[in-house]
Amino acid sequence: MLNATMAHDLIHLKLADRPPPCEVLWLELGLEANDLPSPASQRIVEGWRTQGVQVQTRTLAGEPFWLTQEITECPALIAATTR
Repeated sequence: MLNATMAHDLIHLKLADRPPPCEVLWLELGLEANDLPSPASQRIVEGWRTQGVQVQTRTLAGEPFWLTQEITECPALIAATTR
């Protein structure tokens, strides 16, 4: 359980408003592998880039594991994050 203050802060937090102080590798899952993130992610990435953050993007082919109740793995995501 989250306390009310933390939940409120998380609801109002926007990634675009908080550029990270480091280089970023933005990984997403999609139907096929390519270098373009989703349109929503592209807006955040471009906003960060205009603020001087170096961002690389990669979309990996994989099932949306967060939509299943079963435990599942995404080999492409595991490989990319351990590289």
